[in-house]
Amino acid sequence: MVEKSLEEKFDEFVRQYNLDMRGDNNTGKDAKLGLVDNVRKIGETQRLYPSLTWLFAHKPGPTIAVTVGIFLVLYGLTVLGAVKMFGAMLGVDVSYFPDIHQ
Repeated sequence: MVEKSLEEKFDEFVRQYNLDMRGDNNTGKDAKLGLVDNVRKIGETQRLYPSLTWLFAHKPGPTIAVTVGIFLVLYGLTVLGAVKMFGAMLGVDVSYFPDIHQ
């Protein structure tokens, strides 16, 4: 009797462990994903959209070039007054921008 109870508990544990780790593949199209599939999806997402810190660590040259390029474009638009114009169109408070054309 005791062995049967332990065997049932162990079988239930193994079944629940497999559901948690691998998911429920018998539910059809909307199958519950397990931890293994979720970790794989996170890895795919990070490969497609790496973080800025990862880019600075692994591809510093292009990342610095793009960062400086974005800064220069925004600075040029600020000098031309386009940032103030777009900010006013979007309803953003642009009073902290200096008035360059005086």
